[in-house]
Amino acid sequence: MDIPARIRELSKSHGISYSEIARRIGVNSSYVSAMANGEKPVSTKRVSDICKVLNITVEQFYCINPLVKSDLLEVLENPDLEYGGEKVGDGLRVLLQSTCAALIDAYRNTHRSGSPL
Repeated sequence: MDIPARIRELSKSHGISYSEIARRIGVNSSYVSAMANGEKPVSTKRVSDICKVLNITVEQFYCINPLVKSDLLEVLENPDLEYGGEKVGDGLRVLLQSTCAALIDAYRNTHRSGSPL
């Protein structure tokens, strides 16, 4: 995903200027402009801050369909899961499940807004 383009798109569609976003998240407007132009990295915290200003969820920012999570978990629990034409072994399945769990935990620790994931 092109995060700077998404910031530009959402700022425009919500009618909120970079200056207003900057004011609400406590940074200079030039910093928000630099993020939107790909000149500065956009941290997970900044994405979360921008989402709060725009009154959207992080899932909406990243265009994540809520069904993706349940689909992913269902796939990982499938004993016949294949990748590249080969059946996925228990070791890889455990690795995938623990990786997904770690990502979900990291998300929850960063976004304590109470939105379900």
